[in-house]
Parts: sequence; structure tokens; C-alpha cells
Amino acid sequence: MLLLLVVVLVLLVTLGVLVVLVAFALLALLRAGRGDEVAATVWKLSLVCVDWTTGLLRKYCNRGPNWLESAPETGGYTGGYECPARGVEKEIEVCQRY
Repeated sequence: MLLLLVVVLVLLVTLGVLVVLVAFALLALLRAGRGDEVAATVWKLSLVCVDWTTGLLRKYCNRGPNWLESAPETGGYTGGYECPARGVEKEIEVCQRY
């Protein structure tokens, strides 16, 4: 449990440092009078964040209480959608996209 806490804290600190570095880079561009580049960069970053967040939500929030046992590829709970032909590798790929 302690190891998990340490790993989470390290990840949060790393993420915080990255956010600060990006913020300073955007401020430097603003000070240099390149506001259009800042706007384009912020727009791209927001799209990446939205895509990443929806991917996580789709992957983990549509599962049962124990996500490993309830994963569609194991033939468990599918969170309200039905996986066709469970156990067939070709169909499992389709199920994993949801």
C-alpha cells in the first residue's frame, strides 16, 4: 500500500512539473508576441486531454466492480453492452475498443 502511495505521489509530482513547464513555455511565447501560436498550442493540448480522458472513461468506467474479472475479454460483465462471440480473438478486438 505504501509503495502504491509513493508511485501515485511521484506521478502527481511529475505531472505537476510538466504542467508548470508547459505554462512557462506558453507564457514565454505570449511575451514574445506570438499569441496565435499559444492559442493553437492550447487548442491542441485541450484536444489531447479530452481524447485521453474519454479513452480512460471508456476503458475503465464501463466495467463491473472488479475491472480485471469483469473485462469483456475474460467473458465477464460488459457494463451494459454485449460482446458478440466471446472468446473469439477477432471479436475480442472489437469489444476492447469500447
